[in-house]
Amino acid sequence: MPSWTNNLTDRSTPAGPGGIALADAPNRIIVLVIDCVILGIIGFIVNVITTAILGDQFVFLGVASGRYASFTSSLVAVILMLVVVGAYFVLTWTRMDGATVGMRVLKLSVRDAATGGPITQSQAITRFIFLGAPYALEFFYGWGIGFIISILVLVYYIYLLYSVANDPLRQGLHDKQAKTVVAKLAA
Repeated sequence: MPSWTNNLTDRSTPAGPGGIALADAPNRIIVLVIDCVILGIIGFIVNVITTAILGDQFVFLGVASGRYASFTSSLVAVILMLVVVGAYFVLTWTRMDGATVGMRVLKLSVRDAATGGPITQSQAITRFIFLGAPYALEFFYGWGIGFIISILVLVYYIYLLYSVANDPLRQGLHDKQAKTVVAKLAA
């Protein structure tokens, strides 16, 4: 554990590096919802485009009636969304003072767990792999397995929430892997 954890005086609101206040689970849920809505709109557009270009033809009574998601269109959508979601999280965490759009709304910031300073690109990528990459899988609609993938991703996010809520430093699995904390910024 980092040395600053020895100076905790109030266990209900743990202090982070340099005495910064740490974000609680409900605020982090709200942030994730805001960010997922933004990325969901982008994902919907990506899926519409990939389905229109690569989807399978839907034929009803001998008449071509449109397209539906194919394995190929879904796979391309997931790859594109991995890039979009990765860029969104990594760039905002490293170039916008550690805060996504949702984090800015609630005045939260991802910080280095040891120093309280900005996180490195390596930390941002690690955090993205454990937090953002599973969300990109949500955009796989082909072959009827999209629902199963969505349930598995939901269970994973519930586990992340559980790990944040039950950790004394409010670090989820993704935070521990990246060696980060989420801080409340002064108003």
